[in-house]
Amino acid sequence: MSRNFRRFYSAFAILIFCISAPIVIIWTSGWRWTGWHSGFSATGAVYITSSPRATVLLNGQPQGQTPQHITHLLPGVYTVELQRSGYSVWRHTIRVAGKVAQVIGPVQLFPASFSVNDLPLSEAQTVLATSDHQSIFRILVHDTTWQVAEVWPTSGALLTLQHQPTAVSGSNNQQNLAFWQSGQATIITKQPSDPWIVDVDDVPVWDTSSSSVCYGLSAGHVVRFDTLQRTTTVLGEATSFVLDGDVVWATISTATTTNVTRQQTFGQDTATTVLQRDGSWLFLPLAGAVAIHNTVDQTTITLQYDAITHRATTTTLGAADSVWWPDTHQPPLWISGADLSTINQKGVPQLIDRFAAPTLFAQWIDPQNILLTIDDHTVHIQSVSDQQGRSTLLERTFDEHIQILGIDLNQQQLLIRLIGQPDRVVVVSWRVS
Repeated sequence: MSRNFRRFYSAFAILIFCISAPIVIIWTSGWRWTGWHSGFSATGAVYITSSPRATVLLNGQPQGQTPQHITHLLPGVYTVELQRSGYSVWRHTIRVAGKVAQVIGPVQLFPASFSVNDLPLSEAQTVLATSDHQSIFRILVHDTTWQVAEVWPTSGALLTLQHQPTAVSGSNNQQNLAFWQSGQATIITKQPSDPWIVDVDDVPVWDTSSSSVCYGLSAGHVVRFDTLQRTTTVLGEATSFVLDGDVVWATISTATTTNVTRQQTFGQDTATTVLQRDGSWLFLPLAGAVAIHNTVDQTTITLQYDAITHRATTTTLGAADSVWWPDTHQPPLWISGADLSTINQKGVPQLIDRFAAPTLFAQWIDPQNILLTIDDHTVHIQSVSDQQGRSTLLERTFDEHIQILGIDLNQQQLLIRLIGQPDRVVVVSWRVS
């Protein structure tokens, strides 16, 4: 091999190295050539997990099973799908940015469909549900009396009433029931005893710590009803009230202002004013949470009380047509027009979604993550978190208007009345693996 050829070979090798080395470095650093117009662009990555494991498709192309780390994606919009036999397809649109790795999941996959079955009602004329959606009763008319029996979640013996109830509430052990109609409530126990009829403006609210005590509004005052002693105790003046543990919160409205008071349910404690607001305000009937609602502009305000400073702090939710807040361990949900909102982890109100039809009921299946919503025809289970991915997981549409009667998240059951068939209730079940 001549000296000139060796020189040429060495120079050529050095040239190739000088050209290829930067390309290799750029390539391994995640940059890709996108054309003479754009040159090299930084790529991004996506890491996705699911339960159970599923096949990942990116823009329709299989990428393998979860957990899956997809790298070197050019910036842009991609469609990610998760597919598994027997489960609904999970689909989500993502925007990939250069030098950014997105983490999606763990995504919870749902079975391919709801199961829907009729609840046996034994020729009931109508059905009645507790306000907390924990029990359902069938009502039969018998001559001049009404016979009521629990049909969900357990079956109960017939109870006989002298009036047709339009609302019902139950104690925490469901052994004491209050059937209400037109200013009177019949308090009755599942054990044999004489019914106790009391005057009350609306269906009584039961104490969560005592299955024998309930509260109600009567003649402009909050009254405690002791079903064991069959005694009544007037606690204080009120236009509305809510029970929060062993505390009664009440509003007292005047012509221009509303005072919010607070007092213990037992003992000699008297009502203490902790907040005063201009206008007319009423408490929302929420379990385990405290919120007042302006009757004019629909503004809703949540209340938190500091027992040390004896001061109430407030958070304004804004205009709210309906509020759902089963307990303070979950973020509240409220609907305003077509907008469903919540309070995010930073304590700031945040829009979840804008629906085509008004939401009639909303409940967290997994707080800040998976949401159950119902409109007048459809049941949705959807993901609403950025980590899980915002998408509809399950959906079932009925041919007629529907109304929620009962819900059991532990059993993953939802009971719905078909409005056109008032004596028909269907059980909608789902399963989470």
